[in-house]
Amino acid sequence: MTSAFQAALVADDLDAIRACPKADLHVHAIGGGSRAFLLERTGRDVAPVDGVMRSMSEMHAWADEHLADLFAGPEGRALAFEAAFVQAKEDGVTLIEIGEERVGRHAARRLGGVGLGMRGLVGCW
Repeated sequence: MTSAFQAALVADDLDAIRACPKADLHVHAIGGGSRAFLLERTGRDVAPVDGVMRSMSEMHAWADEHLADLFAGPEGRALAFEAAFVQAKEDGVTLIEIGEERVGRHAARRLGGVGLGMRGLVGCW
C-alpha cells in the first residue's frame, strides 16, 4: 500500500508533502530557516545559493558574506532558530533536531563560535 507521503513524492506535489507529518533530525539553524520569514522580519532577502559549492571553504565564504551579520550576537542566533522553526512548521515537520553550527571561520568569530543543539516539537513553537 502506498502512503500519502509516497504518493505526494511521486506526484511531485509539494503541498501534499507538506501536509504529511514528518521529522527532520538534521537542521542547521543558521541557513536552514524560512527566507520569507527573514524578509518579513528584517527586510532582507537572503538569496539562495545559485550553483554547486565545491568545498567547505567555499560554503564558509558564502555564509560569511551572506549570513554572518544577519545572525550575529544572541538576537541574531535567536532569529536563526525562529526562522528554522517557521520553515519546519511550513514544511509539515512535527519533530525537529536543530543545531547552531559554525558558519565559517570569520562568521564563527562574529557569532561567538558556539555549537548549540536542541530537539523539539514544532507544534509547540
